[in-house]
Amino acid sequence: MTGRMSRNKGNRTEREVVTWLRNNGFPWAERKGTGLPGADVAELGPGLELEIKNHQRLEPAAWVDQLLAAMATTEAGMGAVIAKRRGTTNVGDWYGILPARLLIQLLREAGYGDPIDEAP
Repeated sequence: MTGRMSRNKGNRTEREVVTWLRNNGFPWAERKGTGLPGADVAELGPGLELEIKNHQRLEPAAWVDQLLAAMATTEAGMGAVIAKRRGTTNVGDWYGILPARLLIQLLREAGYGDPIDEAP
């Protein structure tokens, strides 16, 4: 796939995710402009990064590395990769990929798990 076709596919996928986010409680979701720091989607909330992917092959390690780099750049405390799932155009059925430590953070913030004793 040529560079232009790949960019067009990526742009289309990002627009699909933004539309889905807006329809699911994130009305200010926007695509980030080229050259801006961070991941692909903005205005979800402070300290939150989303990386959007549409590739033939799943490459979660590389994608998470890219997400973590974006989070470090913007000092975000939370982030995830949304990766297109072959065979469906429903963004809600695509993959959400994040490091386990961020998953545990989300679960704790939602009230799951036992309290962790802080070191004295």
